[in-house]
Amino acid sequence: MPKIAAVSFLNDEWILGSVLHLIDTVAERFGMTSAKRLKLGMACEDMILGRIKNAYPRSDETIDVDITVTSEFLEISVRDKGAPYWQGEIQYNPEKVDENAAGLEEFLIANACDSSGSEKLGIEGQRRFVRLNLLSPIAFETKNSTEERAPENLQIDIVETKPEEKDIFAAITCIYDEYRYSYGYERLYYPERFKELIVSGGLRSFLAIGENGETAGHYCLSAAEDFPPEWATVVVRRPFRGRHIFDRMCAHGVEMAKQAGERAIMTQPTAYHTATQKVAQRYGYSATGFLFQYVHADIESEYNKTGKRLDLAVAVKPLANDWNGFAYLPEEHSDFIRQIYDDLGMKLDFPAPFRQSQPTVMNHTVNNLMKNGRITVTRAGNDFEKELSHATGFLRQNKAEMVELLINMSDPAAAFAYETAKKYGYFFTGIIPCGLMGDYLIMQNLFWARVDFESVATTDKYTEFLDYIKGKV
Repeated sequence: MPKIAAVSFLNDEWILGSVLHLIDTVAERFGMTSAKRLKLGMACEDMILGRIKNAYPRSDETIDVDITVTSEFLEISVRDKGAPYWQGEIQYNPEKVDENAAGLEEFLIANACDSSGSEKLGIEGQRRFVRLNLLSPIAFETKNSTEERAPENLQIDIVETKPEEKDIFAAITCIYDEYRYSYGYERLYYPERFKELIVSGGLRSFLAIGENGETAGHYCLSAAEDFPPEWATVVVRRPFRGRHIFDRMCAHGVEMAKQAGERAIMTQPTAYHTATQKVAQRYGYSATGFLFQYVHADIESEYNKTGKRLDLAVAVKPLANDWNGFAYLPEEHSDFIRQIYDDLGMKLDFPAPFRQSQPTVMNHTVNNLMKNGRITVTRAGNDFEKELSHATGFLRQNKAEMVELLINMSDPAAAFAYETAKKYGYFFTGIIPCGLMGDYLIMQNLFWARVDFESVATTDKYTEFLDYIKGKV
């Protein structure tokens, strides 16, 4: 529901008058009579005052009041994490007010409001709410660029984003329209950082522009030191959906990578719906892995309907025809990984693994917004278990809810690293081929969580891939 106002305040009665004035102002704005507003005020006063007095009787803590509206009703709710107030249904009896004073609140609410309720919010505490039907509903519409649908025959040009204010703000606006401020890579919200990434070659950004000059969509090719460039941050603004702009940007990304001399391109199709998997398949990407629970649960997207972390797939498209090299495969998944390479049209040698006495070379990073971590293993030496344990512990302490472990399969000890990682809760989810310095085995650690295989949306090869992983976990 669209939120009109939200107030957070310490549990002190002096602020109550201001909160009630705000509620009355909003109720008047939405056409309620003075008599009905008076009753609403009495009900809200009793509801909020009860929490001020009883939620935190021995400490100063925060109470939240939210005012939200739909085209049908106005809702006022009070939230807190204080002492619980679930005591069953309280029936008001006018003859026994002294014996059951708590019932007075129920009486006021029942006579002032059209509906009310309470609910537990898990770790977020609890809330009580009242709702009033709007007799003359005022259409509430968020102010954004999605109000009018683009014409069917709209002409679209895809142009590279210039390191100039106008272009950069157009790209940032696309990201904001889709994700608000919840997109996992915060640097893309800052114009100067965005500009630095473009100038340094850290990414190439592209805009889909309509014939009227309005921005219809955005994507970027992000560079990585040892991985294929990734077709990512793909957004088609809502008024322009259904115009095959996503497909066009996918094809354009492949062409731009070819022109830049890249030997492969990678993308991460969503696994909470199948549309992007189908587009990737149409343009020659092959399924090579999954990243379960990769996207943080607070992502603001129309697709995040569950409030849980979201899953992604991994897909790669080789652009060169002369791939050769070798990879040391873990025996458990050797046949399956060979099939992935066959699907990619890549012919590699797979020599027998062996251990090394050299020290381990690895690095680890954490993304605090995404609440995930990554460990990249270039070489697994005789101290690998110690280093892996340290990196895993560090990421866990920094509140990573998921860790992605990438093991370079050009390392002869890659198979031994895989077996060691299994002891620490890591499991196989695929590979990232076509790396400049070798191909990578993907493993993940979800700590206390488990993969909800039933909620992962897949099609064709992605379904086969998922079934294989499911059978191994």
